[in-house]
Amino acid sequence: MYKNYPLWEAKYYNREISVAGVQLMMTVEQLQNTLGKGKFVPGMGGDGWRFDKEKIFVMTSAVGLFADKVAMMPIK
Repeated sequence: MYKNYPLWEAKYYNREISVAGVQLMMTVEQLQNTLGKGKFVPGMGGDGWRFDKEKIFVMTSAVGLFADKVAMMPIK
């Protein structure tokens, strides 16, 4: 049960959250299909993608259940 808890939690929040069509657990490919290429921002433990037109910043993880998927959408 606890192993899949982050997936259930992401699914729960995705019902309410949609930032420019982006949701948690989207793959990088799905992200780019939705918003275009964006500006790649390298990081430690994950990478970021900056989309100036939509004014959002999306972070992907490099490890765990969120590996190469949208893990965070920090809000300014």
